[in-house]
Amino acid sequence: MNNLREEYIQEMFEKGTPIQDTPLSEIERECYDNYKLLFSALGDELPEKLSPGFSDRMVQIIELEKVPKKSYSFHFSIIAILVLAITVLIISTKLIDMKYSTSILPSIFRQKWIALFSFLVIYIIQYLDKKLVKEKIQFN
Repeated sequence: MNNLREEYIQEMFEKGTPIQDTPLSEIERECYDNYKLLFSALGDELPEKLSPGFSDRMVQIIELEKVPKKSYSFHFSIIAILVLAITVLIISTKLIDMKYSTSILPSIFRQKWIALFSFLVIYIIQYLDKKLVKEKIQFN
């Protein structure tokens, strides 16, 4: 949208010309709505006194919004790496077991639930820690 058209829309808004009387494109209607929102926000009165630490909280919130949102790909990659490592460990142990006739693999399989449960507990603690720390930073 060119600058002249934008000035025309701003002038139309300032004069109070109804939007229904003029043919506007979708982008121009959106621009008109943005002006409407901007001027209504500018017309609102500010509170007399802001709470102490208001600017610090705003800076923290803005900083949190700047941080890119993490997707679940990080968590899935950790799980994939763990599965791959366990698979390599099982295959190498099986090969060592066959070559040297030891009974390492059956003794490991008897205690597999302890390992799986400990991985699950560590993952839950890590997730809750990140979530609670993020909430604490946001509300302080």
